[in-house]
Amino acid sequence: MNKKTGKAKILFLFLCLILLAGCGKKEEAAEESSNEVYIAEYQIFHMGDSRPYLSVFDENGGVFFAGCGKGKNDQLFFLEAGQREPVEIDLGISAEAWITGMGRDRKGNLLLACSQYDETLELFELKKVSADGSILQSLDLTGIFRNVPGFEAGSLAGDGQGNYYIGDKKKLYLISSEGKLVNTLEMEVSIEALFLAKEDNLLLARMSNGTIAEINEDKFSVKNPDCHINFGQGIYTSGVETELLYAQGDALYACNVKDEEPDKILSWTDCNINSACLQSFVMLEDGRIAVFSVQNDSQGECEVALLTKTQKENVPEKTVITYGCVYPSSLLCAQVVRFNKLNTQYHIELKQYTEGSMDINAAKDALRMDILSGNAPDILDIGAGFSEEENFALIEAGALEDLTSLYSEHYGDKKLVQGFNRGKMLEALCQLNMDRFVDQETGECHFEEESFLQILELAGRFGGEEKQAGFEQVRNGEILFMEASLLSVSDFQYYEYLFGDEVRIIGYPADRACGLMALPCVSVLSMNKQSDNKEGVWQFICFLLEEDQQAELGRSGAQGIPVKKSVIDMLCEEQMEIEYEEDEEGNLQERSKTSWKIDDMVVKYYAVTKKEADYFKGLLEQIGNSMDTGVSQGLITIIQEEAAAYFEGVKPVEEAARVIQNRAQNYINETFHIPDK
Repeated sequence: MNKKTGKAKILFLFLCLILLAGCGKKEEAAEESSNEVYIAEYQIFHMGDSRPYLSVFDENGGVFFAGCGKGKNDQLFFLEAGQREPVEIDLGISAEAWITGMGRDRKGNLLLACSQYDETLELFELKKVSADGSILQSLDLTGIFRNVPGFEAGSLAGDGQGNYYIGDKKKLYLISSEGKLVNTLEMEVSIEALFLAKEDNLLLARMSNGTIAEINEDKFSVKNPDCHINFGQGIYTSGVETELLYAQGDALYACNVKDEEPDKILSWTDCNINSACLQSFVMLEDGRIAVFSVQNDSQGECEVALLTKTQKENVPEKTVITYGCVYPSSLLCAQVVRFNKLNTQYHIELKQYTEGSMDINAAKDALRMDILSGNAPDILDIGAGFSEEENFALIEAGALEDLTSLYSEHYGDKKLVQGFNRGKMLEALCQLNMDRFVDQETGECHFEEESFLQILELAGRFGGEEKQAGFEQVRNGEILFMEASLLSVSDFQYYEYLFGDEVRIIGYPADRACGLMALPCVSVLSMNKQSDNKEGVWQFICFLLEEDQQAELGRSGAQGIPVKKSVIDMLCEEQMEIEYEEDEEGNLQERSKTSWKIDDMVVKYYAVTKKEADYFKGLLEQIGNSMDTGVSQGLITIIQEEAAAYFEGVKPVEEAARVIQNRAQNYINETFHIPDK
């Protein structure tokens, strides 16, 4: 038999887990040419509860932004270029009104859509604000739009004659400077954004089908030019030397509407800017780029960065570590940015294989070709976009570095929780009990044991359909158990609301005290075995396991459970802090931390109790699932194939188990090295 030798277990870095059960700092940035790079100067400020959600730059690099917070009305702020703190602008709008849209006119004034809804539109005002914050005009347009079903002013623009353009789904409205409806233009598809072109009489509209429409301001007519570029989701603005600039994914592009393809100006992460936090940007006349980002929504942390081109020789040199992925995780982008700002030796450079119009399958093929040709990135993110089979194929090909020795050197015998689950009962039960049926020391299989027959029989009771239990079935007791996933301690409140009582997490049936499983959440990082920068990759991995970075991941809005115990303790303490507000009679009452609307119900999350926090941490202590996933995946495929005959009534359970035993033993003998005694 052809036995492979020296097969190593691969240690993946799981940054976050999901638990399943039954200012003025300068850095190196993106390279535009061989001789020039962008450097960024950062300014960070905090808005507290007034969290920005809309923003627009003026032509001088000053930024207007709208913010809202608990118990506060919508507010408008302006941060002048070079100033340290923003100032608030009094709009004089109703306490119940929201700023639902922002735009600019050709004179550089800010345009605001201020809307108030009950069940229908109650108030709609259009306000024009000068660069110094003065209210130049306020138009009450409620009468025009009150009877328009579902009206929302999602996009705004203004021409040089004082006319206004309001985009709402497939309609574009032309409003005169006096507030009269002049005309309505019907579009073929929905308008996603409006922005001014360089030509004085041309307005550009990004459409939901990935095209750009040209609106002639003089004739109020639309033209749909032949677009070779797919203008997808992103942030769009007027260009300086080209018709438009747009941010898509991790890149900033410049182009004219009819170009064959855009020119890539820079990568945001190379400028140490997290593209997931990006709200707006502008290119100034001198070629600098001003960028506004909301770094931490829960803390109201904002950043304005000013990017300036400089000669590459004047920038301190760093060793570049390439980070390859299909889809970049916003959380990992944030950590890459933070690492680059702090590390003086290495710079992580993002390589997104789906950049541009490449689909996911073509992107994965491109990554495989890079691996085969020896040009793969130093870090391979094999989380989002990759199946387990594809991950194991990379392991079998020897493309991934075994991190066990590196990990042991720094963390001793401490274990990172790991495990996989496809949501199917058979796979979950087999994975949790695989060490009972396969002896990793001798290579002997035991799939004819009574306990394995019980697993097949139990899985067979669930039928072939995969339908999620309805909420009503859970509430009225028709469903006694449901699969639960916990991303934080506060998730208990959701399940308690669902069941109307206390809940207990009991885990899947397993041949051990507890059948809880932990899955990787966000990203799964691996080291390219051929990398020339392994020390730098390891520095980045260690950086991600530091308490500050783990805490940032854990606070990022139900994204998963950190792998560091001390951080879990700290986050539980934070979740136990009670927040208060006054009721209508002036009495203090507990305020919800957040709420989620799920189907027809709204679940409010309050401070967790010590009992809930202790129970949650106790569950994490019980996770004991540890296996060679390379072994289990191949065996699970065999089990699935042969169990189908039992499920369909073709074979009795004993015969199905016997075939599984024979195939599994052959698989182990042919593919896995048995350690020498």
